[in-house]
Amino acid sequence: MSLRLNKSLTLLELLIAIGLITIVVLAFASVQIFSNFHLATSGRQVQLQNESYLALEHMRKNIIMAIGDISDLPVRPYDDNRGIRIRIDSNGDGRVDPADTWIGYRHEGSQILFFPSDSDGSYSGDSEVIANHIVITQDPTSPESAANPWGLKIDMPAINQFNITVKARWVPDSATPVSLNNPEVVLTASIIAPTVSTK
Repeated sequence: MSLRLNKSLTLLELLIAIGLITIVVLAFASVQIFSNFHLATSGRQVQLQNESYLALEHMRKNIIMAIGDISDLPVRPYDDNRGIRIRIDSNGDGRVDPADTWIGYRHEGSQILFFPSDSDGSYSGDSEVIANHIVITQDPTSPESAANPWGLKIDMPAINQFNITVKARWVPDSATPVSLNNPEVVLTASIIAPTVSTK
């Protein structure tokens, strides 16, 4: 009498195998989706940091070329506190004179605009966007924030020192909360202008 071994799969074994393969495939797919999500979030944060850093560096290189003194300030805020104007020593003679030019930086909407010529403070000429994704924020409990509710904040603790803060968010709408999908970056630079500027 010979015994024959039945080497075929039963329906139950087939369903168990399909279920195990499905679990493994779903696990790998969820890891891939999770990795892609965090890669996109990291990419957004890096882009925001780069944009904010470049805007601060743009302002720094112009502030250190400012010319003026305590009675005729070289860096002045706009009347609505939405940016600054800087008098540049265009001819490099170290004195305030008619050859000097004024430039400006303003926070408009979700952008920081650079005005290469703003002699009258009207910010009406040609402009260049130097940063996007800038957040409009206002903290009602902070008098400083109420006076300057913008993503570009300039403090002047000394006549030749400027603390400039840029706040950027991937979706700059203030109603959209900060999340992994909507990262926020805040960069601050303390810039000290030369103290040799004279009239």
